[in-house]
Amino acid sequence: MKNSESGARWSEVKERTQTQELDIAASLPEAWVSEIEQVPDGFLLDCSSTEMTWNGLTKVGLSAGVDPTDAVHHLESRFAGTAFTIGTRLNVVGQYELQLVAQDGVENYIIAEGEPGTLRIASGSPCFVLPEDTYPGGTW
Repeated sequence: MKNSESGARWSEVKERTQTQELDIAASLPEAWVSEIEQVPDGFLLDCSSTEMTWNGLTKVGLSAGVDPTDAVHHLESRFAGTAFTIGTRLNVVGQYELQLVAQDGVENYIIAEGEPGTLRIASGSPCFVLPEDTYPGGTW
């Protein structure tokens, strides 16, 4: 069974998840990064019949000459030995992809090349209970 953020409001879970996205981006050498753009809104997905997870995205513009695959490998080595479980694979378009999964088995961050010269850090928060009678669709 997944651990949920009991009593945590969705906005608190979102804030913590977005903070981790930015921490991941900040783990790259400063000279490799030309810009960081965090998408302000995300969306909710079901964690279980009673829980949701918030999902978001941060885009990292890489400086000229920085290979996105090298940047993903750098993050892989940076997060080795931390509380995250690391998974890697080639995604459907053949790009090297890194997944960081938290101890709860739900909170996760997937890092891969996005548009040319960028990295995408897609996130999924820990599970939380959405207040009753709250519509989970739309942007959050």
